[in-house]
Amino acid sequence: MTQPYDNTIKYTAGVKLSKACDAATIVLLEWTGPDCNVVACETLACSENLREVSIWLDKHASGDEVTVAGGVDSSAIRYLDIRIPPVDEPQQYRLLKTQAEAVLPLSADQMALSWQVTQDDQGLLCKTAVIRKQLLPPSDRIQTISPEAVGLSAVWKRYGDAEQRHCILLHRREHDILAALLKHGHLRHSTVIDADGADLKNGSPAGLLLQDIQAELETIEADCQQKVPLFILSENPKDDFLNHLCERIQNSGWNSNVVFLKDYPKQDCGTKEAEAFGLALTAKTDKRTDFDFRQAERIEQPEQTNAKAGTQFRNMIAITIALLVLALGASYWKVKKDVKLLDEVMSAGYEDLTVQQVLKEQSYRETIARTRPDMMDLFERVQKCQKGILLDTFEFEKGKPVKITATAPSYDAAYQFQKELEVQNKNIIKTARLLDPRVDAQGKVIRFTVTFDYRNFSK
Repeated sequence: MTQPYDNTIKYTAGVKLSKACDAATIVLLEWTGPDCNVVACETLACSENLREVSIWLDKHASGDEVTVAGGVDSSAIRYLDIRIPPVDEPQQYRLLKTQAEAVLPLSADQMALSWQVTQDDQGLLCKTAVIRKQLLPPSDRIQTISPEAVGLSAVWKRYGDAEQRHCILLHRREHDILAALLKHGHLRHSTVIDADGADLKNGSPAGLLLQDIQAELETIEADCQQKVPLFILSENPKDDFLNHLCERIQNSGWNSNVVFLKDYPKQDCGTKEAEAFGLALTAKTDKRTDFDFRQAERIEQPEQTNAKAGTQFRNMIAITIALLVLALGASYWKVKKDVKLLDEVMSAGYEDLTVQQVLKEQSYRETIARTRPDMMDLFERVQKCQKGILLDTFEFEKGKPVKITATAPSYDAAYQFQKELEVQNKNIIKTARLLDPRVDAQGKVIRFTVTFDYRNFSK
């Protein structure tokens, strides 16, 4: 299949990382037009900063520039289907983080995510890949970071059946089996099926392994909404284990075949390095890599730049204020004298109460008023933002955010309600969050939950 290659790139490398980023399989390719040759292929033990990868690349590329694509273990990735309204990419990122945080035991700061968007009449359906940030490689030398199954997808597109763009690939590795779903030629889902090394080399697959494979295939089938062709990659057409596995999968109702990648350069790079080889192929193309976790970093960079500029501006304001304080220092002694006189007046008694006691009593009353919710005020503020929203339940408890469950005619109406709560009630209603918006059983309205802080009541 023809790929849009960047002809200015001479060297590309694929780096497939272990789950703990303590080992890396690297394949270095040298390109002449659309053709490539394997320069070197090796698996290295790595330290935390992946310094060994950089040294290896400099050595084998003779110091020339190398475009590097990284792949992380699919067992560390969770795929979610999240529906959001049609918004631009930065807003998509913020909404997806909020929704993923409600589903996974991770805070937004702990997760990295990437996504693919499909638009329909209900908005945007986002297939979202989520991983812990700490599992991503720290090296700046790696330009893209995606599931390692992206490499397997690239190998299939170059050396497999070009007509089969919607299929499942199974790749046996040393201690597991990688399963990848391709849709329109792009990775859509990937998973890892763990197995004992001996179970993957016996003449016939064990029953427990077959159950695990069948369970994962059923999960993938739910994403496909139908059974799709399944291909098992092999170096040897006479591999007994893979042929038996294919037969058992066929008996489960799948259109399954063992595939020998005829033109794959196995003499230079075996199929056990297929993911790293495929990642090196993706580094040559000028299209966006599927599920590139650097996608979110590119969105966050302008926001961080703006935040830095804001910090510098605040520092300038602080310096200006400091100079004003120094200018006012000359009048300090006069102010001190006036305060002493005022204190004497406030200590004077009137009807057995001093001014200080009266002010203290007033302060107590104001404190009580601040901590007691003004329910009429709160209801009126929420009502002004409704605009077609039907409130179902209303929960409040001292020290906790106010919680509302409601229904809306559309996703847009639900998100607008969340936005208006803060916009129309600045410094009164804060930190409004939209949780779990979903279509009801009849498919007519959107049910959702909103939480927010109200004055000092929620603190």
